[in-house]
Amino acid sequence: MTSTGTGRNRLSRLAAKEVPHRSEDRFFAAKADVKKACEELLHTLRTSSASAPMIADLSTAVSRMEQQVKEIEPDEAKSATIVRELGKQVQHLQVAEDWVAHAERVLDRLPCDVLVLRSADYREKLPF
Repeated sequence: MTSTGTGRNRLSRLAAKEVPHRSEDRFFAAKADVKKACEELLHTLRTSSASAPMIADLSTAVSRMEQQVKEIEPDEAKSATIVRELGKQVQHLQVAEDWVAHAERVLDRLPCDVLVLRSADYREKLPF
């Protein structure tokens, strides 16, 4: 069933996306979203229960993301798409931080003798 109303067709919607000031607006909005996500992740890392090496690795990754976002200019081809992809990568880092922090909290709650037994079991299963 197709609509024959007076609504905009597909080509006019695509043409509207190519209006320069709108595409620049989308680029700067995406860039601001990524910067905000990076700042929130850095704040979360400051209060995280993850181990210090993991926090250092995630902080390094976030600083690299911030640097990449700074280097992207709006006149580059598909710059808004690149910035949105960086935003997805920041979200992946947020998920990684959550998983690591939760796993380390669980391990901290286990009794010490369980951890020693489990590490001994793992050592026996190693092939080398």
